[in-house]
Amino acid sequence: MGSITHINSYFIASSLHSELVVALDKKGIAQQVFVPVEKACHINKNEPAKLQFGKIYYSHCFNTLFRYLWPVKMYLIWKAFKKHFLAHPTKLIHAHTLIVNGLIAYFAHRKWNVPYIVSVRHTDMKIFMGNFYFFRIIGYRILKNSKAIIFLSPAYRETQLKAILGDLAYEKLKQKSYVLPNGINEFWINNRNKKKELTEQHTIIFVGSVVKRKNLKALINACEILKNEDFKIRLLVVGDGDQLSYFKSQTYKTEIIFYGFISKREQLRNIYKDADLLVLPSLLETFGLVYPEAMSQGLPVIYTRGQGFDGHYPDGHVGYAINPNDPRDIAEKIKVIFSDYLRFSTNAFNASLDFSWDKIVDKLLEVYSKH
Repeated sequence: MGSITHINSYFIASSLHSELVVALDKKGIAQQVFVPVEKACHINKNEPAKLQFGKIYYSHCFNTLFRYLWPVKMYLIWKAFKKHFLAHPTKLIHAHTLIVNGLIAYFAHRKWNVPYIVSVRHTDMKIFMGNFYFFRIIGYRILKNSKAIIFLSPAYRETQLKAILGDLAYEKLKQKSYVLPNGINEFWINNRNKKKELTEQHTIIFVGSVVKRKNLKALINACEILKNEDFKIRLLVVGDGDQLSYFKSQTYKTEIIFYGFISKREQLRNIYKDADLLVLPSLLETFGLVYPEAMSQGLPVIYTRGQGFDGHYPDGHVGYAINPNDPRDIAEKIKVIFSDYLRFSTNAFNASLDFSWDKIVDKLLEVYSKH
């Protein structure tokens, strides 16, 4: 396989992008990673310790002012990328966002006839294409001219893309689309934990920002419903946010422990050991790595229908999709899972390996090899 150029303006935002590059490097894939940044202090952020077959190229090619002058920002990134690509040409480009990185890949395709693959993310769908007709036109042109389209979840592809572009455009693009989620850090793969029998007290865990869109209120209401039905329920809340002080100030029938924000994986893993089930009834969410991380600890998962994690597995396999606005639906799904807990827990434990970077990269290389 020939060398790959990544265009990734999100590289500095999360270490998962670095983990992807490292996983590809372990497979012997030659890579050039072009990272446009707006501040000099972002240079070298999330850079892997060592790559055998590639290099990260940070380009401080625009500043904060140009974030609000989008055409100027794109011109400056394109100018920097042209210089980079002429010095380090490859046979294929992988753009890691649709609107910003994808547009640069589209320009490169037009100029040098280089094929490109594009990954579509939450910001592309909900912020750019969902709110602005201008970006909808640009986005469709980028997608139409790409060799392949990668979505993080079936929900992105099946619901959001169809809603934004319409049935006809969706059917054309679906033929060259793939669903490839992000992988989880090897810590979770190397420290998997299989659950044993449930104790009499069932423990539910919420992991995420304590903000309105994460909808902790609906989960607390579901736990209160179960408590009124004489279920022995405890709720662990891991996360911080502008609603945390409010929830902590309230009185509940359910025992609730608020941990605040946890940054260390080892500490979070120990909390997962005390839990039996992850429930996240988010009103709006991207693909959340918290689901497969919890699954690696043997926890079944409950997630929002039509959002990030939904569609990766059939309902009733590792957990259930729910209506986030219906606490009784959440409570009923919790009861179903606890009634057949070992099956759900075992399925979740086994399925967590699907999110190892080794497996994700093997699937990505299949996409690369076709183009």
